[in-house]
Amino acid sequence: MNIYSKFFLATVLLMGCMACQKAEPASEEKPNIFCSIKSIKYISNTTAEVTGNVSTFVPAHMPSTVAPEDLHGLGVYYSTSAQDAETIVKEGVFVPMEYHFNNLNGGSTFVRLKNLEQGTTYYCVSSMIRKGERYVSSVESFETSDRMIPEGAVDLGMDILWASCNLGATAPEDAGDLYAWGETDSKEFFGKENYLWYKIAGVGTTLTSAHDAANRKLGRGWRMPTRFDFEKLSLFSLERSADTVNGVAGVRFTNPHTEQSIFLPFVPVRKENTACAYDGNAYGAYLSATLSRTDYPYFGLFQENGWSFADYPFEVSYGFAIRPVFEGR
Repeated sequence: MNIYSKFFLATVLLMGCMACQKAEPASEEKPNIFCSIKSIKYISNTTAEVTGNVSTFVPAHMPSTVAPEDLHGLGVYYSTSAQDAETIVKEGVFVPMEYHFNNLNGGSTFVRLKNLEQGTTYYCVSSMIRKGERYVSSVESFETSDRMIPEGAVDLGMDILWASCNLGATAPEDAGDLYAWGETDSKEFFGKENYLWYKIAGVGTTLTSAHDAANRKLGRGWRMPTRFDFEKLSLFSLERSADTVNGVAGVRFTNPHTEQSIFLPFVPVRKENTACAYDGNAYGAYLSATLSRTDYPYFGLFQENGWSFADYPFEVSYGFAIRPVFEGR
């Protein structure tokens, strides 16, 4: 064997050894996992949402899977007094976070903090334990609203509060009393001959407090909803669903953040002493403080398959249910 043949053989053997070394099993090294608070998205009187990320840094030679069992005790600690991470974890309240690994790089986390105190500043950190060692994020803070919520009002996260019951009702499923537009007393017969519209002076396109049934019955801060309040109810990020409460059908609006909701039973409009039909289906029509045109008010129209606001065919002298709103004192 000449010198060239020996050199070639040595080269092949060396490359073979290198290939063997690369084929050896990967070490038992685990991915490094970190948690952080990304944002505090929704804050109300008593509820806050905290979102975050779980980030993983995986060595190149490891498989492209991240085992959730590598992570324990993922959640948020929060406190009203402690402002540094160590003390928040030691003295604060802990709430587990939901988490989802999207891919090799980690995933998202989410938690909803409930039953908070109004008008209070909170400090929070996300936290996790891995291999017996705790990891915490930087400290974030948020402040809940000190807005007053009177008895009988529901906070849907809007700039106004909605009453839990119709005007004159004692339970959410009760129809309550019926009112003609601009009248502040309920009655049983709704005809043009006993309608006070023609006796009311100075009534414009939106009722003043003197002619607002909700304000007159419930007092300062309460009023009838306007057309624009009904519009905002439709535009706001609420979940709408058909519902039945104690055998009464209606529509429920729910704030998915706070899980607060209002139920609006189907209450038909009354003309004289007879319930009016509409489109052949069950419905509820709720009077607004806004006049559309002569003899026709705007009203919220609720049905099982949808809802809107309308100004026809029901007239100002007809009897409507009212769902009051609270705007503050």
